[in-house]
Amino acid sequence: MRDPEVQTSAQTCCLCGDPYAGHGNNPEPLSEAGRCCDDCNSLRVVPARMNIIYKRIDDLVEEYGPPSEEDIFTRLQEEKQSDKQVKYV
Repeated sequence: MRDPEVQTSAQTCCLCGDPYAGHGNNPEPLSEAGRCCDDCNSLRVVPARMNIIYKRIDDLVEEYGPPSEEDIFTRLQEEKQSDKQVKYV
C-alpha cells in the first residue's frame, strides 16, 4: 500500500532546480519557501545548520570562556531535573 502523503510526481528543488520525488526536505536556513532534494539537504542545508550551531558555540565561548567539565555536568543535571528544553537563538 502506498503512503498517500508521498508525492508521486516529480517536484522541483528550490535550491538547485533539479527534480526530486517524495516529500523533499525543509531547506531552512537557505530558503524559507519550497522544498529541497536529498542531495541539497545533505550537501548544503545540513552543513549550513551546523555552521549556525558552531557559530553560536564560538560566540558563547568567546563571551563566557570554555565550560569546565563540572559546568557541563551541572547544566545537564539541572536540565534533566527541570525537563527544560535548551533553546538556541
